[in-house]
Amino acid sequence: VVAYSFYLGNEMNVKIAPLIDATTGIQLEGSKAHLWFEEMISGDQTIKIDEVLQHIDNSIRYASAMLEGDTKSDINIIPLGDPALRADINEVLDHIYTFREITMERLKAIKTSGVGTPIDQKYDAVFLQFEKQADVVQKKLHQVIASEQSRFRSLQIILISSLIISSIAMFFAFYKYEKQRSKDIGLIQEAQNRIKILSGFLPICAACKKIRDNNGDWTQMESYISSK
Repeated sequence: VVAYSFYLGNEMNVKIAPLIDATTGIQLEGSKAHLWFEEMISGDQTIKIDEVLQHIDNSIRYASAMLEGDTKSDINIIPLGDPALRADINEVLDHIYTFREITMERLKAIKTSGVGTPIDQKYDAVFLQFEKQADVVQKKLHQVIASEQSRFRSLQIILISSLIISSIAMFFAFYKYEKQRSKDIGLIQEAQNRIKILSGFLPICAACKKIRDNNGDWTQMESYISSK
């Protein structure tokens, strides 16, 4: 139970939690790209297209890490093993690539792609698609970790209950052992007292504890007593 509890805890902390962080990264970087590009289109000259594309590429990096793993950078993600979740992330990736393409398309038509234009509406729709799909993946991962936490709590309850039951069983076993030990000590003490009494009447060897009978033969004490 302890080993499996450790496995579940490790599964949640090392595997699932970073995947949830990655989906948050996908959404955050996508939102930054969308916001900054809208600012740039609106005339903010301090924002460069390279910065916008960098945020989109960061979203792609997070999504790719969820599929392929990434332990070399700051992400430290173990790849998804669930086929359904992998299919969802592949769909997210497709939406991000489409979002990147339409960003470049809108940039080329910057003079006619302002707020409210058809291409702006398409741009927003694509952005919302990949954000929504990333949110679906994140919710599924939260469900997975909630299930793992429920199992973890159940195992802890089992472990604590087992420890309590074991402690009670050990207490009674120790009590029974001590009771029997006290009884055995009493019998030994009684036997020793009998020996002391007998030694006052019988010739007993101090070294080997044998008794000399009337014929002058030395006999084991147990044999002598049983014969009498």
